Amino acid sequence: MVGVPRSKGCRICVQRRVKCDLTRPKCKNCVKGNRPCPGYDTDLRIQDEGTKLRKRFGQKHPHESKSDVESSSPATSSHSQSSGSSPEESVELASRYDTPERDPSLYRVDVLLPSRNAFISPFESQFRPDADLFSLRSTVPNLTAQPRDVGINLGVPFEMTLNHSLCSPNLAQEQLLGTFFSAITPSGSAIIFPQQLQSHVRWLSQLPNLFGCKLLDNAVRAVSLVHLSRMHQLESLEQESRRFYGRSLRLLNDALSDNAQGMSTETLSATILLSFYEMFASDSNQAWIRHAGGASTLMRIRGPSKHRSGLDRDVYLAYRHTIYIEAFERDEPCFLSEPSWVELAKQVHEDLRHSGTMQHERMELFDLAEEFYLENIFIPATCHDAMKSSKMGQILSPNGYQEYQRSILDRCRSHRAKLKSINLRFAAALKRIGLEATVLQTRDPVFPVQYMYVNVFISSSYVGYYTIMIILNLILKEMESAEGPGQTGIYVMENKEFVREICRTTSYMLKSSFLGPFFIIFALRLSLMVLEPGVERDWVMRKLREIGSTHMKMAADISVLKQDREGEELTQIDPRDFDIDWNDVGINLEDCHLEDLEQPQDYQSMETSHTSFS
Repeated sequence: MVGVPRSKGCRICVQRRVKCDLTRPKCKNCVKGNRPCPGYDTDLRIQDEGTKLRKRFGQKHPHESKSDVESSSPATSSHSQSSGSSPEESVELASRYDTPERDPSLYRVDVLLPSRNAFISPFESQFRPDADLFSLRSTVPNLTAQPRDVGINLGVPFEMTLNHSLCSPNLAQEQLLGTFFSAITPSGSAIIFPQQLQSHVRWLSQLPNLFGCKLLDNAVRAVSLVHLSRMHQLESLEQESRRFYGRSLRLLNDALSDNAQGMSTETLSATILLSFYEMFASDSNQAWIRHAGGASTLMRIRGPSKHRSGLDRDVYLAYRHTIYIEAFERDEPCFLSEPSWVELAKQVHEDLRHSGTMQHERMELFDLAEEFYLENIFIPATCHDAMKSSKMGQILSPNGYQEYQRSILDRCRSHRAKLKSINLRFAAALKRIGLEATVLQTRDPVFPVQYMYVNVFISSSYVGYYTIMIILNLILKEMESAEGPGQTGIYVMENKEFVREICRTTSYMLKSSFLGPFFIIFALRLSLMVLEPGVERDWVMRKLREIGSTHMKMAADISVLKQDREGEELTQIDPRDFDIDWNDVGINLEDCHLEDLEQPQDYQSMETSHTSFS
């Protein structure tokens, strides 16, 4: 439709098709004929040019017959009563050219109304979450094609086609996701490491290729919005995210009931994102562990060969550190330490080493980070065996129990020595290329010395080292205490210094809105097991409360905080109200038909009930 200028004469002269002298307030023709002059219109006439253009370029509308073309007359609209088209004519024209009004799933009148939230307004108007628009794809024509090949519906008003034809249906969703993975690296990082070390960014940046899957779309929206709500402290965004979160859980339940869909990359990615959502939105530590356990189970069932390359490889690289942290939280061995998964890690590492140009100094850091990982994945099993030591004492003979304890001690000492060696080489490599931490003097009364790192990769590596060393020292202290206090004093002193190093690194870790807070929460919680009551322990408690209110709510889930909060009335909706009963979710391993599906010896008796995520 185009605007066509009307004649400037009065309406009677226009209707009589005579020349008007434009005399105001009454033209001479009306005065001479003793008629009241109706005045002059200055608006535009809106005329449908779609039929003319289709005839010109040889394109015929699929629902338009020859009689329609011949009998159709221009639809006009005017501010005056005499030239305006009736509502019936407008509806008829809209239905003739298949405007979105004809299909309620393609257009909703209410999306043009003001949104509940100014930020969400463009998001709602593009996605229309209450309608089934996930199947929409951009219909932007090929600009290089000949005019006769361009399938443009010229009869659709511009405001109705803006979201559907001119803009990508996933544009706002991609922008939301971009705000999430761009916050993984702290603002102001001086050094950007090669792509091989940016596993989360590589994985998340590829998710738009999978958009159109309802489960993944809703999971992306949920975690992106709740992340924004924590960054900007906007309760309205968190409330908005809950709608997508609840919908994601229902869709996830449906996906897991189908073997093919349950094993898809989209389902795995969505499950991982939902575990991230729980970190931000739930004040229960068990909530994210439950979802992380679900993602771990899905990844394990899919098998290592499924994650050998492509997007599945990046999913594995992005989540594997979370998997062994989840294993620590559950006090269970980590399946990533199984031989097939260890071999996968080595193959993927070699592939990444040769996938692009990387300076020798950076390559050394890349190799040392992989050494950290390959050592850490075996430690949850050592901790698991140490925790059940007392039970084994009731089962084994005295000689057998003594051998069992000696085995745990040897493994702990071996882990400890290897990690110390890796850390020394890691620090030396950073110093050689000038990337060691900067020491800052602050006004903090408890920890005035704070560390500033060049990026979150380096700071997280150090925090991970301190955390694992504390765990190993606690085990060694407990098991060697019978030999005398002199044997355990070194572990106590080391742990106190490790805790102080963690506290000095906390401020920098909180510059990131996701990875930094996640790793530091685990470390600070563990620090409470080392520190005695006093100013340092109080500092850690305050910091966890702060992280819980500004970054991730799960940080506040510790026993002392729960006691402090007794009697409080929680006004918000708990995201756990939407949780899936994972006991009702099972995947039949026999129906997966994956060649790489192997049952390790420790899990030969795995049945459907054991694959539940709770």
